[in-house]
Amino acid sequence: MAATALLAGLTLVATTAVTPASGQSPIEDKREEARQVAARLDELSARYERLSDRANEAEAELAEVEERQGQAQARLDATIAERDQTRGQLQTYAVDAYLGGPDNSALSVAVESRDEREMPVRLGYLDSVSGNRAQLIDQLAAREQDVQDRMVDLEENRQAAEALVAEIDQAAADAQQAIDEQQQLQSQIDAELEDLIEEQRAAEAAARQAAIDAAAAQAAAEAPAPSGGGGGGTIDDGSGGGSGGGTTAPTPAPPAAGAAGAVAAAMSMQGVPYRWGGADPSGFDCSGLMMWAWARAGRSLPHSSAAQYGATRRVSSSDLQPGDLVFYGSPIHHVGMYIGGGMIVHAPHSGDVVRTASLGYVGSPIGYGRP
Repeated sequence: MAATALLAGLTLVATTAVTPASGQSPIEDKREEARQVAARLDELSARYERLSDRANEAEAELAEVEERQGQAQARLDATIAERDQTRGQLQTYAVDAYLGGPDNSALSVAVESRDEREMPVRLGYLDSVSGNRAQLIDQLAAREQDVQDRMVDLEENRQAAEALVAEIDQAAADAQQAIDEQQQLQSQIDAELEDLIEEQRAAEAAARQAAIDAAAAQAAAEAPAPSGGGGGGTIDDGSGGGSGGGTTAPTPAPPAAGAAGAVAAAMSMQGVPYRWGGADPSGFDCSGLMMWAWARAGRSLPHSSAAQYGATRRVSSSDLQPGDLVFYGSPIHHVGMYIGGGMIVHAPHSGDVVRTASLGYVGSPIGYGRP
């Protein structure tokens, strides 16, 4: 299954050893090691997001099968009730014919028939009435068997969908463990790199101080008499009065209907933690944030970045407006919301929180959609 393949990829990435560069300084070696861990962590996070998307789709498939099961059960119950009612009517008819004596029995028909040509017709009518009811019972029994067979098929489908959900959840748990291990390794490498940089700074400071002390000692030894000249320091005549503001983003085109509300809703969730399968303020995954934010603006979206790509209208990068969705990955596994000025708001990955980022922070977008 797809989940198994993803898990195999996760395991391969998680167990790859870090290979520091050789022939460089310890700091450069450690930086290279940190880059390798960061790249591996990015890959793990992307795979985790693909699993999250697939889990949302599998949950939707399971819910659909369970709904069809409920509908089939309702049809089965109705068929059984109709069959029992018809069978009861036939039994009542038979009992009445037996107990009613000459008024209802076939013998009464035969006795009261003065025309010998009439008697077979009246007896045939009685047989037809009872036969029709018996035939209806047979038809209902056949329908009941068909529905029961369908129920068996649906139960097999439900079990398969449930097993897929469980498999993806297990793969996600393994992926999360691999991410946790990489984050722990990243923290360890960052600490070691900081120690190396601090050691180098201390060594450089000591060397500079030693050079200053040596120069001062040499100058004192060579000077004929104490000098009172003040060695004025140099003045850094850099550019004065530089503007502190960044470049102003171009004014975006008027947003689509409801887009402003969707952007406001998504932006209000900044700081909310990423949560597997999350689609509410207790935690979001990437597509869950888009679904929740646009729902606040009155638009319904599926809970999957790939499905959201299919459910939105394509727009070009030059026509991008706040509220539009920005999609990443091949296959698609991540989505964010454009907020203007070359920025998106998104739920990045496990261990992170809802926040803004530049359009290219996640990678090159592969498409844009307008709900």
